[in-house]
Amino acid sequence: MKHNILLVDDSRTDARIASHILGKQGYNIFEARSGEEALEMVRERDYSMMLLDVNLPGISGFDVAQRLRAADSPYYFPIIFVTGTAAEQSAVFDGYDAGGVD
Repeated sequence: MKHNILLVDDSRTDARIASHILGKQGYNIFEARSGEEALEMVRERDYSMMLLDVNLPGISGFDVAQRLRAADSPYYFPIIFVTGTAAEQSAVFDGYDAGGVD
């Protein structure tokens, strides 16, 4: 069984690279360009994992994770935050507080 991974990144180049690498490993990759689009896609199918950019247009990656981890949310899968900027220690803690696993 192939696992579905939701890749959320507004950079087409970064998403293309990650999709290529993960696709070669046999994963089904689904891409969203914004937090809002990611939340819509989560309602449409099951995912084994989400790779979530921190800096997105509209709502941030942290906000997406918090919504998915809300008490009334039926969605649970590992969330791994990715970012192209150097993360300060406080941002790392923010990611964990939002529900990320890494």
